[in-house]
Amino acid sequence: MYLEEEINKFIETIPEKIEYIDTEETTKISLITPLLRILGYDTADPRAVKAEYTADIGTKKLEKVDIAILIDDEPEILIECKKANDKLRKDHISQLYRYYNVTSAKFAVLTNGVEYMFFADSNNDGQMDNDPFLYIDLLDASKKDIKELIRFSRSIYDQDKLYSSVEVLKYTTLTKEYLENQINDPSDELARVIGKAVHDGVLHHKRLDMFKEIIPSVFKSIIDDRVEKRLQKAIRETEEETEEKIEEVEDEKKRDSNEYEKKALEILKEILSDVYDPNRLFLRVRKYHSRILLDDNQYKTLLILYFNNNDNFKIGLVDMDRKKDNGGLMEDKKNINNVNDLKYYETEIINSAKKY
Repeated sequence: MYLEEEINKFIETIPEKIEYIDTEETTKISLITPLLRILGYDTADPRAVKAEYTADIGTKKLEKVDIAILIDDEPEILIECKKANDKLRKDHISQLYRYYNVTSAKFAVLTNGVEYMFFADSNNDGQMDNDPFLYIDLLDASKKDIKELIRFSRSIYDQDKLYSSVEVLKYTTLTKEYLENQINDPSDELARVIGKAVHDGVLHHKRLDMFKEIIPSVFKSIIDDRVEKRLQKAIRETEEETEEKIEEVEDEKKRDSNEYEKKALEILKEILSDVYDPNRLFLRVRKYHSRILLDDNQYKTLLILYFNNNDNFKIGLVDMDRKKDNGGLMEDKKNINNVNDLKYYETEIINSAKKY
C-alpha cells in the first residue's frame, strides 16, 4: 500500500515537470531515476544501477544502453530512455534489441519517463520479443497497472514469477490493442464473422458496410451497460454501508421484540421450511420496524415488519427484481389485520426468498 501511494504521489508531479523537460538527460534525472528510487533501487550505487552501461562482444564494443539494473554484477533489466515529449515507437527498440540479445538481462524497458514498454523473451530463444508484454502510461494508469509496476520493485522482485507471466501479459496487451482498434475501425473480417452469426441471408457489400457501421456503437453500448452496472453496484454498496451505519446508531434505540414480531418469525420459518433451514432465519428489531433476515445478514432481507403500532400492522414484501434509483431495496407495503395474514402472501414471500 505504501508503494502504491508513493507512486501515485509521484505521478501527480509529472504534468508540471514535463513543461520544463526538453532533453533526454533531463527526462532521466526528473522522471526515470526518481521512479527507480521509489521502487527501491539505489541509483547512486553503480553496483545496483549503472548509467551508460556497455556490453562487450569479444573485441567489439557496443553503443551504450542508458540504464542497467544489476543483480550480482550482471545486468537484469535494461532501460532505454527517450525524451519526455517523444512518443514511443517500435523502431526505438532496435538498440535495446541488440543489447538484450547479447547480455544476460531478462527484461528490457523502453520509456520516455511517462510511458513504459516492457519486453522479454517469451519464446525462450534468446531473442527479445518485438512486442512489449506490458505497456503502462503513468498519466493514464489503472490500479492494475500500478500493481504490475510494483512487481518490478526491488523488495519483491522475483524473476521466475515475473517471467512465467510474460506470455499471458504479452497476449493480453496485444489482444487489448487489437480489440480497441476493432472497436474504433472494424475490419471486413470482423464484420463478416458477426454478420454471418446474426444474419441468415447473403452478406453483400452494402450489408457488410452496415455491420461495420453498427459494430462500434454496439461495442460502446456493451461497455456503457457494464459501466452502468458497476456504478449501480457501487451506489448500492454505498447505500447499504450508509444504512448499516444508521442501524449502528439506532442500536442505542433498539427495543425488545414484541409478541407479534416473534410470531411472524415462526410463521415465516414455516412458510420457507422447504426453501431454507428455519435455523437460518433471524429477527432484527429496530425502533420503527423489524426485519426477518437470512443468516442474520442485513443484505438478505426476507420480510420487513411494521408491527410497532398495534393499531396499524404493515409488512414490506421485498421485490428482488426492482431497485431504487440509489440501488436500495424496493418493497411493496401491505396492510394486514393480524400477523396470521402473512400466510396470504406465502407465494410472494417464497418467490422472493428463492432469489437469494
